[in-house]
Amino acid sequence: NTDEQNEGNGNFVNGKLEGTGKFIWPNGNYYIGQFKNGKKNGKGIIYSKDGNILYEGDFSNDKKEGTGKLILKNGLYYEGQFKNGRKNGKGTIHYKDGKIAYEGDFCNDKKEGSGKIILKKGNYYEGQFKNNKIQGKGIHYYSNGNIMYDGDYVNGKFEGNGKFIWKNGQYYIGQFKNNKMHGKGIQYYKNGNV
Repeated sequence: NTDEQNEGNGNFVNGKLEGTGKFIWPNGNYYIGQFKNGKKNGKGIIYSKDGNILYEGDFSNDKKEGTGKLILKNGLYYEGQFKNGRKNGKGTIHYKDGKIAYEGDFCNDKKEGSGKIILKKGNYYEGQFKNNKIQGKGIHYYSNGNIMYDGDYVNGKFEGNGKFIWKNGQYYIGQFKNNKMHGKGIQYYKNGNV
């Protein structure tokens, strides 16, 4: 990359960094870790110019590849698999205090596949994701672990066919649209009466 410069130290073989060394970008961020054939390969850490860790983990051909920990915005951080410099495979997003915000599959930095996300008030969702959104089949749980909704989702909303269970045990089985009962369905009392 033309805006990157080696201003650090390390071993050189045939004019290329080899072994362990330091690489500094023009913005002041820097990398300390392993090099092979002049590229970041192996274990390493990327630091901000003020010394905070931005990424720690595996590299291949100058890209994050393998497993690592990436610091995100607002104190969140990601631990998991990387491919071609992006979050790809299994991983977990944590809050600053270590509690899990999301765990599951990633594809090109987006939640994609199966996963679990913690929602407001301790409620949580387990199921399918597409393009960073809850999409497909899944289950929304109350914070106590009881099921709130089991069914189809479109853009993070109840849409399609599903079952909604109120906290009092009453439930509805049928069609949904935009998070609301919409279309054909049956509502049951707690004792099973329609």
